[in-house]
Amino acid sequence: MKNEPKIEPFSPGPLNPRASSVSVGRSSISISRNNSESSKSRSCGICGFSPKFLQVFTHRYWVLIILSLAFIFQQSISNGFPSTIYRTLEIRFKLNSKQIGLISSCYEIADTAISIFLIHLLQKYSKPLSIGIGLIICSIGAIVFVMPHFLTEPYDPNSAGSSCVTNCSDITEPSPGFTGLQGNSLHYALFLIGMLIIGAGSVPMHSFVPTYLDENIGAKEVPTYHAVFFSLGILGPAFGFLGGGALLKVHTDYDRVDESLMDPDFDESSPVWVGAWWVGIMYGGILLFITAVFVMMLPRYFGENSATAEQDQSEEKVTLSYAAKQLFTNKVWLCMAVANSFDAFVIQVAAGFAVRYLSLTFQINSSTASMVCGVVLILSAILGQMCSSMWLRKQDSEGEAKLTSLSYITLVGPIISTVACFAFILRCPNSEIQGVDFESQSQLFEQSSSFNLLQIAGVDGDVCMDNSTLCQQLPVDFQSRCELGNFDPVCDGTTTFYSSCFAGCNDGLGDCLCANSTNVTSGYCKTDTSPTCEAWKPTVWAVFTTITLFGVFWNMIPYMQLCIRSVPFNLRSQAIAWYSVIARALGSIPGPIFFGAILDTSCVVWEPEEVDSCNPPDKLTAGSCMLFNSRGTSYSWLGMMLITRVLNGLLLMLMHHFAKQRRDQEMKGNGEIELDVDVKVKNSNGTENGTENSKEKTGNVNSSFK
Repeated sequence: MKNEPKIEPFSPGPLNPRASSVSVGRSSISISRNNSESSKSRSCGICGFSPKFLQVFTHRYWVLIILSLAFIFQQSISNGFPSTIYRTLEIRFKLNSKQIGLISSCYEIADTAISIFLIHLLQKYSKPLSIGIGLIICSIGAIVFVMPHFLTEPYDPNSAGSSCVTNCSDITEPSPGFTGLQGNSLHYALFLIGMLIIGAGSVPMHSFVPTYLDENIGAKEVPTYHAVFFSLGILGPAFGFLGGGALLKVHTDYDRVDESLMDPDFDESSPVWVGAWWVGIMYGGILLFITAVFVMMLPRYFGENSATAEQDQSEEKVTLSYAAKQLFTNKVWLCMAVANSFDAFVIQVAAGFAVRYLSLTFQINSSTASMVCGVVLILSAILGQMCSSMWLRKQDSEGEAKLTSLSYITLVGPIISTVACFAFILRCPNSEIQGVDFESQSQLFEQSSSFNLLQIAGVDGDVCMDNSTLCQQLPVDFQSRCELGNFDPVCDGTTTFYSSCFAGCNDGLGDCLCANSTNVTSGYCKTDTSPTCEAWKPTVWAVFTTITLFGVFWNMIPYMQLCIRSVPFNLRSQAIAWYSVIARALGSIPGPIFFGAILDTSCVVWEPEEVDSCNPPDKLTAGSCMLFNSRGTSYSWLGMMLITRVLNGLLLMLMHHFAKQRRDQEMKGNGEIELDVDVKVKNSNGTENGTENSKEKTGNVNSSFK
């Protein structure tokens, strides 16, 4: 044992006896010190503060509850609330799909960039302490993320995007609302930095919790504990979706604008409504900070299997190069890690774009779409992980045979999700809007319907402000009195207009010069050629999307068990860290960016990227997309799901093949060892017992990496 104190002999001798008086005295002191340190490592407290009433939290159930609560809050501020507010950020801060995709990916980028090195540095320190410090860093990142709300003026949808000023010589700073990315660069940078900090602080939580539980809890019960932990963690995104959807019904400036001064007709049904996007992330960060303190107090070792954990901590740690070589030559682990990256791709895209897809394709407001997606994520994640964990409990195989059964279970997920994903064929027809050609979908501003709309609303260019000549300096196609960023469809009974401005309304929804009637109503027109969306379509879509994501989440627990059981005992933390890096590098990071670029090809109306009216450009470039072609977005989602599901299934089949090879090699090797022992060794019972104990110590996975 490496923990056994070194005993020096009283006098030189060939037998180096351990029973001399001096050596016994030194050994007693060392053992006493080790027992004291072990007692502290098993107590609940921090910085020497370990009161008796806190020791109730050393029970494994309390450990699981505290870690799960921390995971819920961490997931709510990293994946939950942000996923519901991306469309709101596009409207409020004039961001496009690629910028939103980069913000979404920053969490994964930070996690990927530092996880390997951070886990290597922290592997000899207390896991709960490392996790708690990381969560405190996450809470700081949440505060940074919401700072743009407090650095901007109150939101006014009518003044946003005003393109004209009266005298350029009087301007010392770019005019508010017409500075585009230049004016929003600080806010955009804070979003990126905040998400990077959240991602960096989440590294210990992702890599250490699975091994922390595995070290201290018996192998039979670990899958259930992992399933409970990860399933409860899904409540974070779920609370984010549901809570974020409810908060989006509250005006973003409720804290600093008198409600009596707000337009009573302006509510969440308007496409340019901006809700309280910042509230959930800010208070989620505060709750995470409080929970992190309790996580830091958890014992280093607990449970009936804690001796294994102490032994693991005492073992000499491997180098980064050795760990990487062993993992990347392990065919079972490598196939599993790459297959998981395709699942991560789907989950990250769903978290970032599902609300937007549901809202635009089925003509549902953002708050309702957020709640529907929240329910879909809750059901699919919890049912998928709990069902697979219950199946795992019934598996009694050991060693390489256990890897074979685990790899077989993973084949269920892609089969279910591939069949169910065809629900993405469902979509609502594009509503006819005057001046909008849904076939002119393009990533380029000048090749979309944006120019046509601006020309329709323009009157000789002199329409932005009274007595203004500056507008005539702008590009001809941009000389319009209406803003494309204010997409709020109205109906005059037969024709749907892009907004009341494009209908020529001078008094809210009244006195409309371009409409067939003086007054118009908010919303789309329902005509024979432009029907509204049937209510059953979003319902059926939600059901089949739940089944699709059920198949994706089904594999989460088997993946974790494969990651731990397919490698030697002392490589588990590194295996999980590399597993996360591969998932993010191949799935979570490029997923939103790549898919966001694909979705932009289905855009038919772009809000132009804002410019400085005193220095107008030669041509306008695309900003954020205001209107998509539902057919294009539907096919994009279906194609993404089919490609990732097929590739995931092929890799899992290959992994199952390699797992069976390892099982056959183990059975063959055991037979040769038994034959050799019978022939050459008399005390075969002792040899077999020693081999069995060695296998139990290493998790039965010390076979060669094939």
